[in-house]
Amino acid sequence: EKEWMLEVIQTDGDGLRCASDELRDDKDFVLKALEQKPYALKFASEALRADKEVVLAAVKRMPFALTLASEELREDKDVMLAALEQSRHAMAYGGGRLKRDKAFMLQVVRKNGLALKHARGALPADVEIVLEAIKQDGRALEFADERLKGAHEVVVEAVKRHAPAWRHTSAKLRAEQDILLLAARNLRRDDETYDFDEELEAITTEGISKE
Repeated sequence: EKEWMLEVIQTDGDGLRCASDELRDDKDFVLKALEQKPYALKFASEALRADKEVVLAAVKRMPFALTLASEELREDKDVMLAALEQSRHAMAYGGGRLKRDKAFMLQVVRKNGLALKHARGALPADVEIVLEAIKQDGRALEFADERLKGAHEVVVEAVKRHAPAWRHTSAKLRAEQDILLLAARNLRRDDETYDFDEELEAITTEGISKE
């Protein structure tokens, strides 16, 4: 059976679903299947879905495969970082403990500020975490704790990097002309994440309403 199934999985890793329990627990066999189709991790034995080498082989080809790994490996920093190398969105597939780990999340948001979206526990209210995220991408302000959206230092840092971040500030700071002026000065026509004219009109309207 193994010889025949090897031929099958070399053309279609999905063939692992038809393999015997013995082959699904055969590490070399499963690794060959993952070369063709990382999602085949779903059909590997429970033991192999908890095997770091096997899971790494899958997530390096398809970060989503992390959702098929054991709970323990979804909390593994090496595995998570390997997934993030392939996709900046992979943090969504990680375990809850990593999302509460300040040292780890600092490492992540310094490369992708928007990963602040996945921070849990006290981290969205942690000034260091939030500032590091914002320095990488001003849009990260949206995912900060409400208290920090009212912190002048944090908001200024965000608006300097991404003018439309003013929309996510507290009502009190939106009423401050210096924040709106800062946003207007930092608008860029070459930024494809927003419409320049639309943002300028919104800032102007907001400013007039506060006079």
